[in-house]
Amino acid sequence: MKRSPNFSAMIGALTILVGIAGMMWLYSQGATVYATPENESAFLKSYDPRKIVEPFRCVGQSFHEGSSTGDNGTAPFFVSHKRGFDEFFPIKLADKVPLMQVVRRDLEWHLLQSGARILNETGSPNGGFQYAYVSGKSTGSVSIRLNPDPGVFRNMPLPKGIEDIALNVDVEEK
Repeated sequence: MKRSPNFSAMIGALTILVGIAGMMWLYSQGATVYATPENESAFLKSYDPRKIVEPFRCVGQSFHEGSSTGDNGTAPFFVSHKRGFDEFFPIKLADKVPLMQVVRRDLEWHLLQSGARILNETGSPNGGFQYAYVSGKSTGSVSIRLNPDPGVFRNMPLPKGIEDIALNVDVEEK
């Protein structure tokens, strides 16, 4: 039985496509990067803003702190690391701007000490700050926000001039 030239051409083209797909899959497996501490920047490994918040907490009032870390596991060519710091505490209204200024200075100090280069910085103490930086082969961003904490239910109201806030610092690197 004789095969038509079109059938042979289709089989040849299909073989080439399967071969290309196989080579692309093998290449992507070799280029997959896994999220490990070795590919985190020195800044991401060491930064923790919780220590500088302590002096701003109102004495005698409850507080809550939390942190989260995350990554996207594996990805072709790059990995993404995320870290979040969330502090929930009462603060004197007059201390909100000074707190944001201290967090900002501490963040800049840690970025520069770890060898990172700040590419861009925007924001204000009232609206929050956003940073873009480069550290080695990583690029990153940091967001600092201070928001009222609506999730607090108290048996007794806070004294006048004190409010519950949430300080959120989010760091992401690629």
